[in-house]
Amino acid sequence: MATTQVIAIRRLIEKPKSNPKWAVISLRRILKDIEDNIDLITRENYICYDGLPYDYESVHKKNLANLPRDGRDVHVGTLPTSGPEAWLTSKRAHRSFDRLSQVDPANRKRTDLIRSEIFEFLEIQIKKCDGIKKYVDKFVAHGAAPEARSELIENQNAITFKAQPVATPGD
Repeated sequence: MATTQVIAIRRLIEKPKSNPKWAVISLRRILKDIEDNIDLITRENYICYDGLPYDYESVHKKNLANLPRDGRDVHVGTLPTSGPEAWLTSKRAHRSFDRLSQVDPANRKRTDLIRSEIFEFLEIQIKKCDGIKKYVDKFVAHGAAPEARSELIENQNAITFKAQPVATPGD
């Protein structure tokens, strides 16, 4: 089971190849593709790509104004989670993009982009798995000779399931 997991992690962290014949689908490749096309992922595209409203506050006010008035302040129902009336989903998407763009909600613009520091942070997190890649290369996938393993550091000679703390951008 551990062998399957370390091989799967190695596949996820594989670096993108410049030769299309050697191309792999990996987390690093997806992040590189996103970073290379970052100008396409504006706040407006991120929020509205599937029909969510950009201006969730006006949709929310309209929704409140259309609630039945029967003298009680209690209303039971459901909120749409997609489409032009899904104000709460839009609000959550804005909050998510605020973190990615590191823009204060008061300064939001439709043209906001994901900050490059986010990609740098993600690459640092992925690099933490490089020891697993080295382990798989030397012990699982190729079975390197003992002299080829001499340069390995302690965490590349064995696999443990000890959890490591993860920092977030801005820590």
